[in-house]
Amino acid sequence: MNFYSHHGGCGHEYGSAGGEEGPGEGLAAEKDPRRGARRIRRQRLRWRAEVSGFSVGHIYNVIGKKDALFEEVVSRELDEMFDTIDDVFERNAEGPASVCIDNVIDTTLTFFDSHNLFFQVYLNETDGKRISSKRLPCARLGERLASSEKRLRRLFKRAIDEGVVADLSPNDLATFFDEIIKGFIGAWAADGYRGKISKKAKVIKQVLWHGIHR
Repeated sequence: MNFYSHHGGCGHEYGSAGGEEGPGEGLAAEKDPRRGARRIRRQRLRWRAEVSGFSVGHIYNVIGKKDALFEEVVSRELDEMFDTIDDVFERNAEGPASVCIDNVIDTTLTFFDSHNLFFQVYLNETDGKRISSKRLPCARLGERLASSEKRLRRLFKRAIDEGVVADLSPNDLATFFDEIIKGFIGAWAADGYRGKISKKAKVIKQVLWHGIHR
């Protein structure tokens, strides 16, 4: 499932995620570029601390290991994402495929709402690239991504067998599913992550089912 991405940067100012300026600091930074750079670095550290759950002091202690710290945060967050999606597949293993598909949409969008700061940081650090097996911190997460993609294809195969979607390739149906969600998440990102993406669940389902319903 490659819809956990968007095309473009994070669309978010580092300072707005918890960085606080002292009196006149913004004006002073404009006059002295070096002060401005230091202020941005402090704000960036506070932002990373908020996402990671670590204290700012801890981040300073491991600043020489920035890549390792970032990979640890990414691994933890993406593991939680895969756990959440896997739970949907398992809870809906015996029910109608259409219900499971709708639940995957709801759960995915809710996850993005509750972790949007992480995704902003992650996509900014990776220049807005797709989350693919080649860009994940370790092979284990690549295997989890491949497993989720395989389960999605199997889900659409079930939907075909149940007669609720057009008799097309499960791979093509899964791709269509990915592209719809990715498009809406991309639009949300381009709008500065304003509001909740989960509020788009209804229209996403309407677009999806209109396109694939038998």
